[in-house]
Amino acid sequence: MIRVTVDTNTLVSGVTTSTQSVNNQIIQTWRENKYTLILSEYILNEIQSTLLKPYFSSRLTTDQIIGTVMLFRQEAIITPINVNISGVASQAKDDPILATAISGKVDYLVTRDDAFRQKVPEYQGVKLISPPQFLEILKK
Repeated sequence: MIRVTVDTNTLVSGVTTSTQSVNNQIIQTWRENKYTLILSEYILNEIQSTLLKPYFSSRLTTDQIIGTVMLFRQEAIITPINVNISGVASQAKDDPILATAISGKVDYLVTRDDAFRQKVPEYQGVKLISPPQFLEILKK
């Protein structure tokens, strides 16, 4: 099965958008066991802190936020970050996301961040792709 790390902005958007959105479909296909989701404590913490920001906390109940984080914690594979990556991504906060993907030996890192994908289209065998590109791969 394909091993995939999905970045925080894609997952959070998928949780808070309609079932027709690309980002929501990324989560749905994971729930249908079309791929293995690999996350890290870093990503889980980012998800939680993002969902607690006023924009999201005004749209989701506390129980929904807790449930979302618990779903990812219980159903995804949580990998320890065992590689040090610094200065590779377009922003320093994305280096741990890339380190998660490398540590988890994934095939793809799915991100909506165009600048990140343009700067690092592939790193140590991990291809960085957009959510629509990933859905196309899953269809094949």
